Amino acid sequence: MNGEVGPDEEEQKPRYVVAEVERVDVDREAVFLRLLSRDPDYAARWLKSLNRAIARLADFPGPRAHAVDAAASARYGLEARRMLYHGPGKRRAATPYRVLFTVIEPAPGESEGIIRVLRILHGASDPFGPEPGSEESV
Repeated sequence: MNGEVGPDEEEQKPRYVVAEVERVDVDREAVFLRLLSRDPDYAARWLKSLNRAIARLADFPGPRAHAVDAAASARYGLEARRMLYHGPGKRRAATPYRVLFTVIEPAPGESEGIIRVLRILHGASDPFGPEPGSEESV
C-alpha cells in the first residue's frame, strides 16, 4: 500500500437532478412576458439562458458557488440558496434575478440528490410580498 486512494475507493461526488416547484413556472412566465413586450429577441435569449443556468445548478449547488439567502431560508424554514442570474450574453441586466433553491442531499446509500428551485425573483422586488390571490394581494 502506498497510501494512494484508487478510483474505486474515491468518495463519489453525489449527482443532483433539478426539480422546480409550480411557482417557478409562474415567476418565469411573468418575467418572460414582460420582456417579450419590450424586446422579443432578447426575451427568447433570456429564457433559453435562464433555463441553461438553472440546469447547471446540478453541477455546482454547494455553498461555495451559491450563498445562503437568510430571508428565504427563514420564509421557507429550510436552507435556501441563491443564484444570481444577470441575463444572457453581454447585455446583462443592471439588477440580477435571484433564483432561490434548496439542496436535498442524497439519502444514505443513494447517489442522487435533488436541487429544488423555489422562486425566480427580480433583484429589486420584495421577495416575499403577498402571493397572487391571497387576501393581502387584494
